Amino acid sequence: MNKIKRLCKKYQQVIYTLFAVLVIISVVYFALHGFDSFVKWATTDVGSVADWAGSIGTILAFVAVIWQQGRQENITRAVHIEESRPRFSLTYTPKPVLKTRVLFWAMVERQLI
Repeated sequence: MNKIKRLCKKYQQVIYTLFAVLVIISVVYFALHGFDSFVKWATTDVGSVADWAGSIGTILAFVAVIWQQGRQENITRAVHIEESRPRFSLTYTPKPVLKTRVLFWAMVERQLI
């Protein structure tokens, strides 16, 4: 799966260009040859139109799930990296609360106490 992702990322511009060319050719062909037959098909065979719409919706749902899974994987990886980092906190308290442990460093004659 990672090889496919890297390959798609590498050739992303080529894939988008080919897809755009395919869409343009389809629109031109549809405009020149198929508009009348499409209108006739859509108005006379409504059950078939519903089947097509359901099929396209199913395909889009699968694409959306795959996209969301990849996005969630990236978020999970980022959270894991963030949680594995050490945490440090520095606050200034002029008067510590009772029974509070305080780390104090002071430089006295160039020696760390």
